[in-house]
Amino acid sequence: MVVSDIDRGVNLREGLEHIGRLRREGRYTGPVVFYAGRVTPERIALTQQLGAHLTSSGPEIERLVLRAAEGQLPPPV
Repeated sequence: MVVSDIDRGVNLREGLEHIGRLRREGRYTGPVVFYAGRVTPERIALTQQLGAHLTSSGPEIERLVLRAAEGQLPPPV
């Protein structure tokens, strides 16, 4: 499982771009959760395109990580 932030340094989309590269190259197909300070409609759409989850909630990130560890993380909606 990958837990990432969307922003990295000066590139406000580096986390998304990195997972996009890994997916396109077939190097990683497992679960991804983005933990971000802001959840916006654009970010939701972009993470869904990557087959990833997005949250800004501490309890939610914990729930997503535990479900992934149990092999029960559903695709994002």
